[in-house]
Amino acid sequence: MIYATQADYLNYYTNVPEDFLQLADRASRDIDTLTYCRINELGWDNLTAFQKITITEVCCDMVQFMDENREILQTPLAGYSINGVSMQFKFNPTVFVQGGIVMRQRTYDRLITTGLCYGGL
Repeated sequence: MIYATQADYLNYYTNVPEDFLQLADRASRDIDTLTYCRINELGWDNLTAFQKITITEVCCDMVQFMDENREILQTPLAGYSINGVSMQFKFNPTVFVQGGIVMRQRTYDRLITTGLCYGGL
């Protein structure tokens, strides 16, 4: 299930990426991973209004982040050097990285508020 539509996205951002559906699908699958597939397990209709709104907001923010940073996110390099000038791709504390999923830390913090990210028993 894709957790945000183009109409949802336009509530937060002004320009919808051409590949919105692809990015939203990827963001939704990443959300499923981070929530241990609890959204599918519980069923969208059984979530609270707060959880639904938050998940949609997170999906939209992830789409925007992936669109804005697509070149960096798609590179397999951690760094490179050309003619004595080097560049390293290190994320700062404002970026969350887990299991290959990269997003803003504040976006992940927002997803945590749904109560669906707890990894314990």
